[in-house]
Amino acid sequence: MRLARINAPEINSNINSNTNSLSLESRDFLSSMVMNKIVELKSVRTDKYGRILAEVYCDNVNMSDLLLEKGYVVA
Repeated sequence: MRLARINAPEINSNINSNTNSLSLESRDFLSSMVMNKIVELKSVRTDKYGRILAEVYCDNVNMSDLLLEKGYVVA
């Protein structure tokens, strides 16, 4: 499942270390926000590649918006 409306850096050891570091920070931040919590999925759909996209809410906070505000992703 992918978060809707955002583009996050890929985790890949073949890219520069700054981008990979941000990728891991972004993943870890999101994980700390939702792990072992109930999340709500809204506007669930699939993209042209068949991937599931959704607006993800935890404690009434949109995770895509939060990641954008924190600078971990771009729109």
